[in-house]
Amino acid sequence: MVVVIIYQIVFFINDGTFDIAINKDGFLIVFGFMMSAYFLTGIQSIIYSLLMEFLINPKIKNNFAVVILSSALGGLSGIILLKPGLVVGALTGMLTGIILRRMYLRSKV
Repeated sequence: MVVVIIYQIVFFINDGTFDIAINKDGFLIVFGFMMSAYFLTGIQSIIYSLLMEFLINPKIKNNFAVVILSSALGGLSGIILLKPGLVVGALTGMLTGIILRRMYLRSKV
């Protein structure tokens, strides 16, 4: 059995099962983690999605330029996590840009 204690949240992993024990203050900690994750990644994701959907894909005809812009937006989204976040964000933006561009082009046919 593995027991990991993070602040006041206890995770039990035993025989392939997963249990969580949270005391009355633990809920506030979990809620705080969720809110910080939203502000660290959620807002950037919404901005990225809106830009790609309504500005970049419809206005720019060059596929390569769309992927480069998507990579730049992904890098900017990840920059909050410093240099590793910039690299991961740019790679994620590139892959997401390729997928979104292909979906956009297929929907236009």
